[in-house]
Amino acid sequence: MSILLIRHHIISVLLCIFILTFSISSESGPPKGLSSKISKIISPSYTLVKFLGSGGESEVFLVKDNQGKLYALKYWSKEKQHDYLRDITPFQNSIKAHKKLSHAPYINHLYKVIGNNILILGYLTGKELSNYLQENIKTSQLRTVINQIMQALTNMSSHEVIGFDTSAENIIITLKSNEPFVTFVDLGAYISVESLYQRNKTYSSLIYTILKK
Repeated sequence: MSILLIRHHIISVLLCIFILTFSISSESGPPKGLSSKISKIISPSYTLVKFLGSGGESEVFLVKDNQGKLYALKYWSKEKQHDYLRDITPFQNSIKAHKKLSHAPYINHLYKVIGNNILILGYLTGKELSNYLQENIKTSQLRTVINQIMQALTNMSSHEVIGFDTSAENIIITLKSNEPFVTFVDLGAYISVESLYQRNKTYSSLIYTILKK
């Protein structure tokens, strides 16, 4: 495990534990016409229930299958994925990260990929880390949460996955046998080491071309 990966994840953990206030853009609804568009794409396997919120590059909806089981649907628009410096989109990043961590604990499960911009993920009804830390929790519970976050980040490092969005809004705490259980729910901003190296090559090539002119 490289020193770079270890240092990055230690910083991420410290940010998660000590920063308690995070912004989340869930007040406004989805872009006009998006709900009906997604409903057509996922029918008849899934039914759209409601809009959950949006992030920097995606919208999230609550959907259910024909048996009534609930899932989180994450949608990336082509406009938000566009970046001429990227060799891999956030959508592709998320798929690669989930595949690398498919058997790792504390990672939300990826159930299905639809097209080139929709993921069907596990839906959790717990609390965001920032809200959980503001409650009157026991020291033993806090220790459990910190240990689980460290284990999750260590697993990511061992699978050469780096997180660029390890924030409290992307970590959900549920209860199992009255004990807190950590789940990282969003891997859209996580990237494999090989992709990071490739991106650095792209940046270097672009800078060299500009300077040469």
